[in-house]
Amino acid sequence: MLEYKCEREGTHFVAVDPAGTTKECAACGVETDKPLWVREHNCPSCGFTADGIGTRHGTFFLAVSSS
Repeated sequence: MLEYKCEREGTHFVAVDPAGTTKECAACGVETDKPLWVREHNCPSCGFTADGIGTRHGTFFLAVSSS
């Protein structure tokens, strides 16, 4: 359904494997072990901090880099 809507609007659709995307740092890519209900991200490696929006940015950059 999303692919159809993207085609209709003249934009691109990239499917991303969602496994691990909520645990991966959007800045450096290091995976942090945390329960799924934790929506805030504090990276122990680079110090990057974000709320749920940060994880969506990470998924976006993953999609862009894979296309």
